[in-house]
Amino acid sequence: KPDVVEVIKLDKRKLPKGNYKEVGVEKRQVFDIEFKTVVTAYQAQILENEQGKRYTASFPKKITQAAQYGESVKAHAVYLLFYEVLKVNGDSSVTIMWTLKRKKTQLDELSLCFI
Repeated sequence: KPDVVEVIKLDKRKLPKGNYKEVGVEKRQVFDIEFKTVVTAYQAQILENEQGKRYTASFPKKITQAAQYGESVKAHAVYLLFYEVLKVNGDSSVTIMWTLKRKKTQLDELSLCFI
C-alpha cells in the first residue's frame, strides 16, 4: 500500500472536442527511502566538592566522542554495503545502485557526494 498517492488529472482543454468518461487509471510507483535524523544529547553531570575537586558522571560505554554516528546508522551502512547497494568511489562519493526485478540487466545509479 502506498504512503502517498498523487492523482494526475488530464487537462481536458488539450483533448479533441467530445464527451469523455473516466474508465480507470494507470499506476506507477516510486520507492524512496526517507532517513530521519534523531540526535540524542548525553549530558554527564559534574559535581564539585568544597576543595574544588570535580567528579563527572560516566557516559555509556558506546559514547566515546563528542559527536558520533549511532548504531542504527552503522547498521544501515553495513547492510547497504553488504548487499552491494552502496559503492564507495575513489573520490569519496557514494553510488547508490539498485536493479529492477523485471529487467535484471537494467541498473539505475544515483551518485551522491558526502562532504
